[in-house]
Amino acid sequence: KGINTENDLASFSFSMEIIRQKDPELYEELLKILLLDHSDPSGKKNIIWASGSRGNQNWSKAIGIGDISSVQPRAFKSLDEKMARVKTHGEVFTPFETVSRMTRDLWEDHEGHSKTFLEIACGEAPFITSRYDAATGQSVPLEKRVGILDRKLQELACKVKDDEEWIEGAEEALKSVYGYEFQGDSLFIARVNVLDAFLENFYDKFKRLCDRDLLLKEANIVSWNFWQMDGRTLTPPDKDNAAVTESDLFQQGTPCRIRFWNQNTVTHFNTEKGRGMKQFYALIGNPPYQSEKNGGGANFHASIYPQFMEQTFKIADKVELITPARFLSGAGRTGKDWNERILNNPHFQVLEWEPNAKNIFPDPNLKGGVCISLWDKEKIATSPLPLTPFTKLNSICEKVKKYGEASIQDIYFGCTKFNLPNLYRRFPGIEDQLKTDNVTLGTRIFDLPIWSETKNEGDATILGLIQKKRRILYIDRSCLLQDGNFNFYKVIFPRANGSGSLGETISTPVMGTPVMGTPVMGYTDTFRSFGAFNEKCEAEACLKYIKSKFARCRLGVKKTTQHNTKVAWEFVPLQDFTSNSDIDWSQSISNIDRQLYGKYGLSQDEIQFIEINVKEMK
Repeated sequence: KGINTENDLASFSFSMEIIRQKDPELYEELLKILLLDHSDPSGKKNIIWASGSRGNQNWSKAIGIGDISSVQPRAFKSLDEKMARVKTHGEVFTPFETVSRMTRDLWEDHEGHSKTFLEIACGEAPFITSRYDAATGQSVPLEKRVGILDRKLQELACKVKDDEEWIEGAEEALKSVYGYEFQGDSLFIARVNVLDAFLENFYDKFKRLCDRDLLLKEANIVSWNFWQMDGRTLTPPDKDNAAVTESDLFQQGTPCRIRFWNQNTVTHFNTEKGRGMKQFYALIGNPPYQSEKNGGGANFHASIYPQFMEQTFKIADKVELITPARFLSGAGRTGKDWNERILNNPHFQVLEWEPNAKNIFPDPNLKGGVCISLWDKEKIATSPLPLTPFTKLNSICEKVKKYGEASIQDIYFGCTKFNLPNLYRRFPGIEDQLKTDNVTLGTRIFDLPIWSETKNEGDATILGLIQKKRRILYIDRSCLLQDGNFNFYKVIFPRANGSGSLGETISTPVMGTPVMGTPVMGYTDTFRSFGAFNEKCEAEACLKYIKSKFARCRLGVKKTTQHNTKVAWEFVPLQDFTSNSDIDWSQSISNIDRQLYGKYGLSQDEIQFIEINVKEMK
């Protein structure tokens, strides 16, 4: 209390605050070093803010010593500022427990204790030093810290008693940890945290402050090892690079400079093979998940973490990352080819799969959860990748798999389509209101003046929406293509519902629950359907089946978003819906579930898992 807080770091760096009070000139000299941008060959420029919206006039402004009082760790920022940084930069900080788990995984390999580690998109560098929980700001005692540098210094304290040997070992530990960050204020905090970790361990060892010359030397190491970079381009942040397409990743401009102390050389950071980046033994962190659209801001487009994962495999022998988990179930926008390649990579394994991302990250809404993965160049993964994050659901999958049955996706149908020539003849001039390539009945197609509210002979029945209410209208059947299951009984259900959570019902307040569709009945793009049944009873059986807890539990294997795509239904086995079936479809849905449990030999624990986690549908 009573300390002059101008240009101080007292809120998160007690060591630096002591130096400021005892030797203001040394403190200012340290700040100059910790603010340097070493990618500038002149050695005279500072790192820039690169935070806030790109329209902010201070975005490209260098951070000066006079700005330090406005720099705060994320945990101490206002809720509005936190949310703004999530929207503009996708900023999320990994909580202490997750950091502990991930660094422990890498630390279990004793061979790597003396080797070089890199934290990507490091924020305040929690994977390097956990001086405090980056998510909450709660301080962590020296002996309980779990960052890579923390673990190196803890090991050093146990093994080394000689003072000079300790200082030499601590400096080598400092030289062996690296990180890069986009936002300048976070990078500055990361540099302070890493230097402070050294200072606190020094004080714990010697019960005094670090000598001036040694302190400046270590600050210079930290300033080089933690640099400002746009991980998408490998260059310093550029205000004009708001949007970077997938094809532009990792190949714009001159890469940032980096120093490897064992060679005493300065080189450019590059992920291409043969560029010397294999200096990194292990890489860890939380990579950017999505790329901004033109103009930046809260809107994002393609998932780019797959490309980051591919690049990291080129520069380190071990890579441990926390990323969205949708690719594990084939969902999301990661691309089928990449999904298959990574899931069949013998060196890749999933260490943890958390289906509810908010249990780890409170801010972003990551549907499908998050996973911690490990790629190890030198080892073949011994355990198969989990099909889902739920152990009992995985065992259910194994039992159902033995039957080798077809998937219900084999009888999945898209929406009804127009017969455009007939439609144009029946309604002259309508082509001006309907795109010529718009064959399907779009979600707002009921806005066109081609529908009737009363059914005439020869009309088809169409299910759709008007003003967010489910409606049925009619049109001359000749205006529609009568392919697929148009002339058959079917089960019609919403194209999208819920959020992808396991066991949710297939219904929405607007589109309602699944219904049976009759012959000569179609539906707009708001819906999808199953089956081309000759008999009404077969459609009724299918309707009961997709409402069953068993079927929706199986749907939860791949449905990790709101969309009821064909792929999402892959693991729901197809049943015989005729009177010859091994299931008595005349029974109630709950009794049908019991028959299905028995058919696939589910244990009582597996049945209980379904009954508890899957909501009932009537």
